[in-house]
Amino acid sequence: MSQPPSQSINNPTPHQIAMEWYKKGEKAVNDGDLEQAKNCYQKATKNNPKFFWAYHKLGDSLSKLQRWQPAIKAYRQGIELKPDFFWSHHNLGHALAQLQRWQPAINAYTQAIQIQPDFSWSYYNLGDAFAQRQQWQQAVKAYIQADKLQQNLPGLSQRLGKVLHQYIQKSGLQSVIQQLLENIEKGQDIYQFCDEDVAVYTRLATALETEAYFLGAILLDKIALEFQPNQAQLHQSLKQILAKQSELETQVTSARRVAEQNPNSYQANYELGVILSQQQQWNSAISAYLKAIELHPEQPLWLYQGLWENLEQQGRVEEIIQLYQSAVVQQPHSVWCYVNLAEILSRLGKIEDAIQCYQAAAYQKIQQFYPDWMDHIDQLVPVEKPDFLVIGTQKGGTTSLYYYLAQHPQVVPSLVKEIEFWSHKHQRGLNWYLSHFLPQLEQGNFITGEATPSYLDHADAAESIYKAFPEIKLIILLRDPVDRAISHYYQWFSLRWESRSLQEAIHREINQHSESVWNQPNSYLARGIYIEFIKKWLSIFPREQVLILPSEDFYKNPAEVLTQVFNFLGLPSYLLPEYKPYNARSYPAVDSETETLLVNYFKPYNQALETYLGQNFNWKS
Repeated sequence: MSQPPSQSINNPTPHQIAMEWYKKGEKAVNDGDLEQAKNCYQKATKNNPKFFWAYHKLGDSLSKLQRWQPAIKAYRQGIELKPDFFWSHHNLGHALAQLQRWQPAINAYTQAIQIQPDFSWSYYNLGDAFAQRQQWQQAVKAYIQADKLQQNLPGLSQRLGKVLHQYIQKSGLQSVIQQLLENIEKGQDIYQFCDEDVAVYTRLATALETEAYFLGAILLDKIALEFQPNQAQLHQSLKQILAKQSELETQVTSARRVAEQNPNSYQANYELGVILSQQQQWNSAISAYLKAIELHPEQPLWLYQGLWENLEQQGRVEEIIQLYQSAVVQQPHSVWCYVNLAEILSRLGKIEDAIQCYQAAAYQKIQQFYPDWMDHIDQLVPVEKPDFLVIGTQKGGTTSLYYYLAQHPQVVPSLVKEIEFWSHKHQRGLNWYLSHFLPQLEQGNFITGEATPSYLDHADAAESIYKAFPEIKLIILLRDPVDRAISHYYQWFSLRWESRSLQEAIHREINQHSESVWNQPNSYLARGIYIEFIKKWLSIFPREQVLILPSEDFYKNPAEVLTQVFNFLGLPSYLLPEYKPYNARSYPAVDSETETLLVNYFKPYNQALETYLGQNFNWKS
């Protein structure tokens, strides 16, 4: 594109040429070619240096390409021409935050808010920037204002809970309450308080209690009581939170005692870490978790919820790297030690080093499971694409299906069951993804695949997978969403990630119903609204490439359903010696009120699914 696209215009003016380049940029954006769009917008601004909108769109293209410094320059050039355009300030703040330039980001978001004071995400991001600078009071104010404008913003309650915990730890509970009350009474700046805001504080207190941020929940309820001291429900809520806080403190004391008595017990140290993390005592929680990892480095990293983020915040990442480096030396034949080290390196952005670790893990797995291949090691070739994906649903039998498939003589499973590339780790690149599949003998007629249930309900996964592998085969197990939700709850309860009763968790989620069902891994309900997910996947993939099976049929007759799967994958039938269920657990009977609530909730979605697929699932609803 060396010539301007306006050759049909005789002696076009610079403004006309700029407009033509701008139109080309818009087309490139629509075509998904951000590099081309960036080049076109640059030419537009070169021909017309006062073309504000071209600077803004240039900044957006550069941001999507993660070229933050040039994006910052483009946004600032646009702001010079049009200083009252809200989005340029807001997007400038985002680009500055990516480079951890927190004070300039704060300035940009503040300017955006002054122009448009009712956009929740500016307050949300402003809260993040204040939190990074440990300006706790300002962060609290920003997060609360964000929630006031838009309820149920993703991750806000966790952020607010962490900030309040840090604030209280630094200044003390009563001091923080007094500071926030004084701030409210002054009615400072853009953060005005009115009686209706009591509901905001109580709602957030409930959210923080749900996330086990009890100190923050206590603080918000106490502030609400300052304005409505006679509200009995507030007093009851505060009493309940104080009781939970006291119970958790008792659990911490007990877990410490057990860990001290059993210093070489993985389970004792792990459970101590979990309980300390729930109390936000992260210095001690990190030490307990690292001790657990030292004792049992083959446990997957996802078990240590919150560990990585807090290691980063406290500058202790090197400690976990050293643990896994020692582990692969002490256990050189362990697949999982290499996999865990690779995950740490991936999180640090050291993708090539991570790939080498995955390749080492693959070599160990070949030695253990395919020893005959070692005689032909020089004939193994890297996998260029997986042949199948089991994409859902969570708690629907995907683990059992994955391990059953792995026993077929022609199926070579991935290094780990759930790679999560197409849902949470896409930015790590396709080479990183493919390094999770064992190299194979070309003449072996093998197939390979993986099973990640988070793909089914991830908004971008279907398009991304189809773009890379349009001929891949997809397998979906769908379990009665009532049973799925209950199983999901009890799994999290067993991991100590959930402290509420089932009844409380379900009631609160129904009352806080979100409009979107996509990308909600923590939701017991959203992940069971299958109709939305299936419609999207079948709008992208040909129906013949998608096998949808009821989980109940799989549980009842695994051999028969597995034969269906083998036929779908073009494999000869194969009978397994046994069909041992994986990740199966028992849990208490559910009360009829909660079950009825769930049945009624899912009923219209299940009926829509059966109509859409022309398939009867025979579920409760």
